[in-house]
Amino acid sequence: MANELNTSLGAERARAALSNQQLLWLTGIMIMALVLRLAWVLLVDPEPTLKGGDGPFYLHLGDQLADGRGLRYGEPVAVVGPVYPLYLSGLQMLLGQDRVVVGARVGQAIIGVALVGLMFALGRYWRGPRVGFAAAGLAAVDFRLIVESGSIYTESLLSVLLLLSLWLYVLSLERDQTHCWVLTGLVLGMATLTRGVVQLLPLALLAHLGAQRTGRGIWRVWGWLMVGFILVISPWMMRNWLLFGSPKISHGGAAHFWMGARGEGRALHKDVMMTEIEALRIGDGGTDRYSYLADALRIIVSDPLQFVQLRARRVADAYLQPFGTVTVGVVLGNEGI
Repeated sequence: MANELNTSLGAERARAALSNQQLLWLTGIMIMALVLRLAWVLLVDPEPTLKGGDGPFYLHLGDQLADGRGLRYGEPVAVVGPVYPLYLSGLQMLLGQDRVVVGARVGQAIIGVALVGLMFALGRYWRGPRVGFAAAGLAAVDFRLIVESGSIYTESLLSVLLLLSLWLYVLSLERDQTHCWVLTGLVLGMATLTRGVVQLLPLALLAHLGAQRTGRGIWRVWGWLMVGFILVISPWMMRNWLLFGSPKISHGGAAHFWMGARGEGRALHKDVMMTEIEALRIGDGGTDRYSYLADALRIIVSDPLQFVQLRARRVADAYLQPFGTVTVGVVLGNEGI
């Protein structure tokens, strides 16, 4: 009963027309978000350093797609989904290879404005316009989001797709129409093909539905959501099955788990890491050629307390030095912040 009341109140708040003053405030916040992001990508950091890391990797994949070679890095890959490389390839075909970086960064600045608007919509639905304005304002000036708009990474696009899928989810809860649930699944599928970890989100939404509804209605609406989700991801999974013999959404999860179980993690020198990786090789081919998972479990079982302490320290490090802000010091003339 309480959940139904909350949904009803949220729907009423979402349907209520904004006053002229509220529209003016929202427009101002979104303009501020755009100005801050464009200032970062065009004035503060107009020529980003893309040596090493994921930036050049994504640009290479986008170039391969633009040239009609498919998602390849020498050979076909599935360690990343196709959505962000398709974004880059589309810009390359539109603007040319020399302008794809600036085009992608300006595009992500605009995408950041969409994120601010979605933050307002969700906050307004949840607790009313004041919360919506607070959420939108914080997103507009959050330095992490501003910096990420200038990176050749998936974060800007992924964040918007996630918020859009959640907004469609709350609309689906309100309207309970089949096409709304299918559309929610379609956007969730797009987010999953941007970053594979999103594939777990439908299960989280199923758990939330269980708290909202009773009976077979849960499975009906979640089933329609999964129809949209599967429509988007199944061609990609079939491609991976045909190429690699495994219908995974993304490869590389076991490798990241292995690195996360190690004390050195990615800080381990490249040559040393490659030597240790080679020692994990299984056979001569296939997608799962290395015993990452088995070795990671061996490390954890040998000292579980050390693993818990390691992960706690990594979480603390992530909050103290949020992802993306590591580039700020380099841009402003220092090695770090």
